[in-house]
Amino acid sequence: MNCGTELNGEYCHMCGQHDSTSKLSIKSFISDYLDNAFLWDSQFLKTIWLMISRPGFLTKEFLAGKFVSQENPLKLNMFLLFVFITLCILFKTTDKLSNTMHDITADDRVISAMHINSFLDDDSHLAATLNSSRDTVLLQAPLSLAETHPDYFKVVEIIEDASGASKDRWVAIVPHTFIDEGVFVQNSDDYYCISDAPENLLDILRLMNDVGVKMLEITMEYLPIILLLTAPLLSFSLHLVWRKQKLPNINHLIFSLHYTAFVVLLIIFIYLLYLIFSPPNELLEPLFTVASCVYLTIAFREVYATTSWLKTIIKAFITSMIYFSILAFIFVCIFIAACFVIANQMA
Repeated sequence: MNCGTELNGEYCHMCGQHDSTSKLSIKSFISDYLDNAFLWDSQFLKTIWLMISRPGFLTKEFLAGKFVSQENPLKLNMFLLFVFITLCILFKTTDKLSNTMHDITADDRVISAMHINSFLDDDSHLAATLNSSRDTVLLQAPLSLAETHPDYFKVVEIIEDASGASKDRWVAIVPHTFIDEGVFVQNSDDYYCISDAPENLLDILRLMNDVGVKMLEITMEYLPIILLLTAPLLSFSLHLVWRKQKLPNINHLIFSLHYTAFVVLLIIFIYLLYLIFSPPNELLEPLFTVASCVYLTIAFREVYATTSWLKTIIKAFITSMIYFSILAFIFVCIFIAACFVIANQMA
């Protein structure tokens, strides 16, 4: 009906339209849109499952010319990026991260630690503190100081633990110079509290917050481009590692696209874990690192047919180092861009 060609099968061999004489409906219209624009069909789900369960298999199949049995890896990446960006927009991720960054730079634990560090950065104060006598005093200060500065604060007894907040009360052994130099001052309850941070330190914290928020804004604005760039960058890393094999660059690119798609899918999974269960970052970060590295190693062995696991692990490690170095360079570029924008705003 589209081009007038006589049909010989379910699809037209000239224009590719499906043999359908039924009337258009909202259901068929939306289904066709999702199928063509967002790959949402059984083939997509099959591709996702094979990507997760059989690292490297899709790449081998694609390089063998089996294109129809899986979704195009570039379209797969685009769809997963669409899902991730949609989740970020729906759950206002940028706002939450900006608020978290502000909370960190305004946290009394951070301010107290930086205040102590700024005092100890002075060589004369540091020498005096190292040679100072120690006193047992009542402190009303974050307990985290005992972890960040174990050489200077020793906990004797915890009187009130407010989960690391500034109102923690404890008996501590501290160098007397902190009191002599006014870093800690005594209040009406006989507790020593850290004195008000100097204005220059607060300015540094405000600047850190502004730069961090701007970096976040730039990253989220250009996230699809950044993530898509990782595929050719990874492909370049693979080219360096496997240069002796003289493999076609398309082999490395297809591998990179499938691996990047897995990484984006892993990010989506971890993000959903964060939204539903709010686990600590100490759990999420190792989960991402271990899962991505193990997957890369298995995929390496499958696609590049290495003869030993040791060689596979070494090659995967070298590739990861090159790849993460390039990503670190991108991060530095974002940091410089954020600093440049903030500097122009302050000028």
